[in-house]
Amino acid sequence: MNSSETQWAAQHEAHVSKPSRDKDIKTVKDTGPYALLTQEELISLVHKQESQLLEKSKKISELEQYIDNLLVRVIEEAPNILMTMAPLK
Repeated sequence: MNSSETQWAAQHEAHVSKPSRDKDIKTVKDTGPYALLTQEELISLVHKQESQLLEKSKKISELEQYIDNLLVRVIEEAPNILMTMAPLK
């Protein structure tokens, strides 16, 4: 859970902790922090998480490309580095 989700959960914890007249405390607490959100709020949260996931996926792709390029350079410039590392395993 990231910091914005943690803040959101803390803000809505007060709502979750307060029992309604028809439900006991345990039932309300067991519904979770998303139970009191409207459909629009849930959709907004999903869109936000989708954009965060997309950003993380892009960053992972960039890092994978960087590692690939670095490995190619090592193989071309100093392959003996890779050979000396093998016996250490």
